[in-house]
Amino acid sequence: MSLVAALMTAAGIVLITRAGRSTRLSERVGRYLHPEPVSDPAGADQGELPPLAGAGLAWSSSDILLRRSATAACGGVVGALLAQGDLFVQGPGRSALSLIALGTAGGWLAFGVWVSGKRDRRSRLLRFELPIVTDALSLHVIAGESVATAIQAYVDESTGVAS
Repeated sequence: MSLVAALMTAAGIVLITRAGRSTRLSERVGRYLHPEPVSDPAGADQGELPPLAGAGLAWSSSDILLRRSATAACGGVVGALLAQGDLFVQGPGRSALSLIALGTAGGWLAFGVWVSGKRDRRSRLLRFELPIVTDALSLHVIAGESVATAIQAYVDESTGVAS
């Protein structure tokens, strides 16, 4: 019986590691959508993208930390409010510290979940919009415009994610 369990565990590990190797659309198209940063001789990156550019948010690293800390503080306040009721342990205030810590961790993680959801929605919209972009650009190029002019015309006319 233990041999069967060991074989099933090994097969599961093999399947999990092989399934994680598939490439997503964002990985295949990402290098064309996000160009490599260009460095100048002074050492400052001119083309550095903001950390949440994939989610459509142009926040700097300090803005991200501030907003994430604010959501963690809100989670801590919710934990403190739950501790006022003290529904889990008899005796006032016994679970206050653990509920505040749990609320803070929940707020910190909730910000990450929100950003991940926003990034996924944006990539889904981009996936649906890419055929339209290619058709529009090819029509502009067939009409005799250069590729740069076709891209600029599409960006000026469009309001979608790709623009």
